[in-house]
Amino acid sequence: MPVSSREYVPVPPEAAPARSAGARALAWFRASRRVAALEVVAVLAAAQLFLWHYSRTHRRGWLPILAWMLISMVVRRETPEKAGLAFRQGWDAMRWLVPGMVLPVVPLLVYGARQGRVELLAPDALALAQFGGYLLWCVLQQFALQSYLHNRLLEAVPNRHFSSAIIALGFSSLHLPNPVLTIATLAGGFVMAEIFARYRNIWVLALGQALVSTVIFVALPDAWHHRLRVGPGYWWWEVPR
Repeated sequence: MPVSSREYVPVPPEAAPARSAGARALAWFRASRRVAALEVVAVLAAAQLFLWHYSRTHRRGWLPILAWMLISMVVRRETPEKAGLAFRQGWDAMRWLVPGMVLPVVPLLVYGARQGRVELLAPDALALAQFGGYLLWCVLQQFALQSYLHNRLLEAVPNRHFSSAIIALGFSSLHLPNPVLTIATLAGGFVMAEIFARYRNIWVLALGQALVSTVIFVALPDAWHHRLRVGPGYWWWEVPR
């Protein structure tokens, strides 16, 4: 039957242009659970290698690891909200952090006070500067631990609690052979990972880590934690006579 010029004739949609090999590779990289898991293993192994073999001779050897994290996050198009860099849900995170990490160290403060190691004094400028520097170091740790490693694990492992446990084990392993820090980071690492999975805020986690570490540093004898040294540095440090 002939069709008049006024009748609508549907036009088949044009086929979507084929993606290039590079675009397909990027899509696979972003979606692959195996790649996410491999990244976690590779970065943790690189961190251990730096800690135990190159931390004294190549003090900036951690920079390539950080560079890889940043490249991976850019390639995956991760947002500040996903990375926990946005200043959001801070109070919600704090409500879990205080009972989960801060209150458990109160007995350490009591012990330190009884041993004469803890006193209520107004901090001077040097003490504030030292705490500020350590706080920045904790922010960097939480960025690597949560913004990168935990996000990769959450892509590879559907169970949030299981991924938090793996993060805690990895964090704790980076504090061997220091017995105090190994135990503290195992427990604290799990709590922080659980909070991050819920509220995505590394700033609160870094503050909590800095406060708890400071309490451990001042309340417990140096002979127990070797002034918070880890890796081979734990053995190099000697108790002052």
